[in-house]
Amino acid sequence: MMAFTAASFWRLACLLLLLVAGAEAEAQTVSVWLTTDDQVNKLQSVASVTFVTGSGGNNPVFVDETQTYQRVEGFGASFTDSAGYLLNEVATSLARSNSR
Repeated sequence: MMAFTAASFWRLACLLLLLVAGAEAEAQTVSVWLTTDDQVNKLQSVASVTFVTGSGGNNPVFVDETQTYQRVEGFGASFTDSAGYLLNEVATSLARSNSR
């Protein structure tokens, strides 16, 4: 019998998630809840939205790579319980000490 490791579990979970997400992506209706910054609306239910496959319409996006508006310093990240578990279980002590 083959051993079922945490890594194989996560691979299988990701594969299943991709398969389910791909199957449900077309014609999915989602509920929308609105909260405004002035707090006039707080988790107010508004009209649902249905996603459908489309061509993109007549709204092209042009990107001028020579124009810079602001420099991006980086993007946020979080260190979750699962990341801590993975780092503790998989990474070697040398890799953990070098990541500081």
